[in-house]
Amino acid sequence: VPDSPVMSTEASLGAICSNSWRSAREDAQVCVDHPDCEIHRYRNEIQLAPKWQPAPQSARFQWQGEPVLSFPAFGGSLKFVLATGDEAGIEVNWLRQQALQLDYRQGGERIKLGPNRPHRSLKQHYQTLHVPGWQRTRLPLVWIPGQPSGLLYAAGIGSASDYCGHAADRVRLEWHMHKA
Repeated sequence: VPDSPVMSTEASLGAICSNSWRSAREDAQVCVDHPDCEIHRYRNEIQLAPKWQPAPQSARFQWQGEPVLSFPAFGGSLKFVLATGDEAGIEVNWLRQQALQLDYRQGGERIKLGPNRPHRSLKQHYQTLHVPGWQRTRLPLVWIPGQPSGLLYAAGIGSASDYCGHAADRVRLEWHMHKA
């Protein structure tokens, strides 16, 4: 590949078809860098993903009742959806009073998704949900800084049950990646 850190299309396809791509362990994080995207293998499927650069720093914010907050540096938007019926959610007035922070995983984070469920690592949740490792690094977390168990929400998993209930006005959080 001539003086380029990124492979040409022909070289990328050659790498995908190579024996090393096909013979890598099933749980190996196989990725080929292409000029226009990243090519990943997950569970013997080829998946294309937009090129990605992590946000340079965490984003502090306070929710004021907006239905959506966009975080371009994180490549997505945080939606606040009204919870209905028996659906648990985060109490609206309480959430408006919190200083919040959006950040990426550092490793070792744990979350409890229900009152009668144990705390489990995010890694365990992502594995159970079959979220590929390369996607996990792109899914942000919402924190309440200064709280001992301040993890409020993990994108791709859900909200911590410690902060959820059945108050009259409650929301659930959803992370939506922007289309490339």
